[in-house]
Amino acid sequence: MDINDYMISTLLATSITLIALVVGIVRFGRFSVALKYMFFYVVLGACTEIANYVLIEVLAHSNNMPIGNFYFFLSFLLLGLYFMHLFKGYIHRKVFIAIVVLYELYFIVNLLVFQSIFEFPAIPKAISDIILFGLAMLFFHKTMLEAKEKYVWKDPFVIINLGILLYFAGSLFYSVLFNVVLENARGFTDFTRIYFYVLNAVFYFLIAIGFWKAGKQV
Repeated sequence: MDINDYMISTLLATSITLIALVVGIVRFGRFSVALKYMFFYVVLGACTEIANYVLIEVLAHSNNMPIGNFYFFLSFLLLGLYFMHLFKGYIHRKVFIAIVVLYELYFIVNLLVFQSIFEFPAIPKAISDIILFGLAMLFFHKTMLEAKEKYVWKDPFVIINLGILLYFAGSLFYSVLFNVVLENARGFTDFTRIYFYVLNAVFYFLIAIGFWKAGKQV
């Protein structure tokens, strides 16, 4: 992969993440509890991008997986809380607490026993992708049953959950193939990196739109 292509895709993803962060800061006063957790998720993403840049470009470390594993752990927690408040009155909060606690315990055990903090947690990441994809699908099922169709796309949660649906479906593909990719030609590895950066950019772009659409707290 040409270095310019890599830099452009990285810059695109990082820039849109920061745009979502800025929009979130501007609209934060209008956010519901669920949207606030999504904003904290964006803050985590922006901080992770900055930490990765410092580690790789400034400190010249080639392995950023300790940061990545920390991000995966916290991001599932924040998105679990986001969905818990989003489904308030529809699914009991104890269900979400159980899902988050069990998954986070599994994630920790996997790092301590089966994998290293310096390795990509392909199986735990795939499991989290499936759970979050399923919750996003459930949200759309609920929305189609309850909402007036002509007003659906005015709901910030519809836009954000569309981003979640697309991102974690694509991320599942990335997670499942990750170990295989490492054993193949470098060109394919480079392609998956660009694929991930573009997927990430689309995700945060939809979050930014959702933040901007946020009106009165719900």
